Amino acid sequence: MPKKILLTNKYAGAAEKIIREKIPDGFKLLMLDTVTRENLISHVPEANYLLCSGRLRIDREILERAKNLKMIRRTGVGTDTLDIAAAKKFGIPIYVERGINSRSVAEHALLLTLAGLRNLPAIHRNTAKGIWKKQEQGLTTHELGGKIVGIVGLGNIGKKFAEMLAAFDVKILYCGHKKLNETEEFKIGAEYVTLENLLHRSDIISLHAPLTEETFRLISDREFSLMKTGAIIVNTARGKIIDTPALINALAEKKISFAGIDVYEDEPFSEPHPLSEFENVILTPHIAGITHESFAEMISRAFDNIKKFDSGDIDAIRKFRIC
Repeated sequence: MPKKILLTNKYAGAAEKIIREKIPDGFKLLMLDTVTRENLISHVPEANYLLCSGRLRIDREILERAKNLKMIRRTGVGTDTLDIAAAKKFGIPIYVERGINSRSVAEHALLLTLAGLRNLPAIHRNTAKGIWKKQEQGLTTHELGGKIVGIVGLGNIGKKFAEMLAAFDVKILYCGHKKLNETEEFKIGAEYVTLENLLHRSDIISLHAPLTEETFRLISDREFSLMKTGAIIVNTARGKIIDTPALINALAEKKISFAGIDVYEDEPFSEPHPLSEFENVILTPHIAGITHESFAEMISRAFDNIKKFDSGDIDAIRKFRIC
């Protein structure tokens, strides 16, 4: 009998085609008809492996029903929807390949940063309407060169973002749980500071921290008050790192000039988001880590690691295990 891999999401079109092309021999893919907790609960007893997308929380109740489960593999890098303590209790290992979509997310963060500096939403709307005010519109934009960029969280994605910024002649500040050594700091030209110092000095603030108890609503009213008037904020990390009502207030009071947001406190949403009322905001649907290249690579490596685990080649994937 083939081993069963349950994908805790539903994909269609090009995404489903990529997934089905990469299923290893000897395995059968199960995919949820609807992405609901109830549907996951009903299907998880069949699964030998879980391939988790991050949409649904994998907690104690889910794991109690997963009587045939051998291993959990995360497609992305975030672990905030995985109950690691419960997985340890049940002896179910979790594997996460950190850094696999670092380039994709970093490029998206850079895209949003440049879009904000160049006032792209307003200029696009004006140009599409035939409003051709070249100098007037041009003088509302700014170059990235010479700016101070604050990176909150300098893990794999934050480092990749910093490396990309090297071409723009910027000053990089960073804060986070871990300070780099001097050699690493020199390589990317970054200065370690406190969060308060970073907020006070930065022209652009880009969030790349994981969601933890410490980073939950890390950026709220007080933090926005510390920022430069006219600062830009970009969030491609986790939505709950920013207090959304505080962000709305900062935009309404013109404390910040632009917000580029890819992640939200509640996902997904089908009604217009409150931030959509602002012309100086770009919203994207948690898509920073998903390009054709990164998605294909994520799925390919996930299946490869499941296959290696199933064959007993644990040493080959040891570095990806988090519990």
